[in-house]
Amino acid sequence: MRKVLLLALCVAASVVAQGQPTVNNSWTKSQTGILPIEDVNNSNPVALSAQGDMYVTGLFAGDGFSFAGTDLAPIAVSSYLLKYGADGTEKWGVALAGAATIKAITTDASGNVYIAGNFADVVEFGSTDGNAVEKEGMKKGDAYVAERAAGFVAKYDVNGVLKAVQSFVPQGLPELVAGGMYEPEPGALYFDINKLEYNNGKLYASALYTGLTQNNDFSFKGNYLDIMGWGIYSDLSSGAVFSLDEDLNVSGIIASMAVSESQMESQMFVKSATFTVAGNELYSGFMAVGNVTLTIGSKDEKFELAMSEDGTIEYGHIISAINLDNNTSSTKKYSTTHSIGNYCFIKSMEVKGDALLIAGSFNTKLAFDSSKESVSTNDLYLAVLNKSSLEVTSTVTSKVNEGEQNQKNEEFGGMTICGDYAYMIGYTADAKSHAAETPLAFWVNISNGTMTQSNPANLTTGVAALGTKLATAQTKVANDKLENIFSLNEVTGGGGTGISSTDQGTGVSVYPNPVVDVLNFTTPCNVAVINLMGVTVKQAENVSNLNVSDLINGQYIVKVTTEDGTSTVKVIKK
Repeated sequence: MRKVLLLALCVAASVVAQGQPTVNNSWTKSQTGILPIEDVNNSNPVALSAQGDMYVTGLFAGDGFSFAGTDLAPIAVSSYLLKYGADGTEKWGVALAGAATIKAITTDASGNVYIAGNFADVVEFGSTDGNAVEKEGMKKGDAYVAERAAGFVAKYDVNGVLKAVQSFVPQGLPELVAGGMYEPEPGALYFDINKLEYNNGKLYASALYTGLTQNNDFSFKGNYLDIMGWGIYSDLSSGAVFSLDEDLNVSGIIASMAVSESQMESQMFVKSATFTVAGNELYSGFMAVGNVTLTIGSKDEKFELAMSEDGTIEYGHIISAINLDNNTSSTKKYSTTHSIGNYCFIKSMEVKGDALLIAGSFNTKLAFDSSKESVSTNDLYLAVLNKSSLEVTSTVTSKVNEGEQNQKNEEFGGMTICGDYAYMIGYTADAKSHAAETPLAFWVNISNGTMTQSNPANLTTGVAALGTKLATAQTKVANDKLENIFSLNEVTGGGGTGISSTDQGTGVSVYPNPVVDVLNFTTPCNVAVINLMGVTVKQAENVSNLNVSDLINGQYIVKVTTEDGTSTVKVIKK
């Protein structure tokens, strides 16, 4: 026992010395070989419920798979929603059979789960009671378009019963269709929901969209560009933050942004729309270029963002605090100026105490802090604002050199708040194909603004936190098979002042946990299995798995070593 305690103390001392946040892994599960590698998706949203359950999402194809005793069958490349209990037990799973992608997920206080995304053709939303619901996507004439242009929001209760589902199907702007010369390119029309959040008994969402989408007497209208000035049209994107009722119909548009006029000289588009809610305040974030109008309630505010003849343009980051009780608001603009093509994005917003956290990616100079410049093409960033004044208090950037400028870039994956830290994920990618290359992950101390980069062995594709719990999704490719890895971690160290995880010191996750036969490791490593008497009972070098079926049932300490360092995790053998 003394050896085990000494080992734990040594690891803890190393973590403190490095200032490296850490978490303790509670359990890890995976789904393997259910999706061809060429169909890999770099986003697998996850969520935690107040009851301690973990919801995970992903894509699957082929023969499908079984989960919690239910066979899930896809139609081409489909999506799944799975529920794990607090101890990692499989609870239930449903399929979104058809061309659907889940892009956002959240839960309410009762443990109901809400998902949103986009789809094409006809999608069957599964339900554990057998009462599936079909929704139809966008059509061109009598045929469905191949692009996942339509949006959806669905609600499932704690038992996996589908309670409601709504589709948001765009159409061409009537004034353009009536002219007879409007022929939108594939993918030009869409309603793309990117975030869901449940707060104070109401569900909120944000979306980017083109064309015209209508729901419950509310209209989401994009704008257009007359390219040559004589009837050759191109759709321009707008953005909105809105609320939904119990049936998932739109109940109000809280804030929206669109180009001010359909004139070639001054309009461009809206590139980001997101939000967060804290108490009775909603904070919205839009990133746009050109002349745009922000609408909050009955109030319009115009922004003329500079555009020069040499192709240099102003990227406006428009942040608002909106009182949901009386609809009063305050707005502040931050901006940066550089050449067109390398865009800036607001991808995530969260509130922690008096701090409003805004994260995304940027090129050249950071809009929230002009002293920060990107390395190579672009960088990820996190800006901390005072939520009352909307003034910047601190900023950090990734400072990663991703490779040749404009050939490689950094793409934002997600951000969550865990204890006193923000955890931000992303990856370097090919600028044209967006294929992920190097995983990125960063811990940011919210109170002092310091950032620490961790080195995950696999691409983290989803992240969520609730209290001291941290949920992650990772993607791994091995032996020509794609594996989705889902982990629940427990934050330790004084309620978040020190966070630790097996994903930090070595970048290795150990699973399944509990284990019956074989332990798996997400990257090759040296392994030592130590019993509670401090005796090493198994060890191996440079392995990706280890057979432990001959060990007696009980608790063990697994010591994992790579060139990045050493980590330990408690494992239960059953």
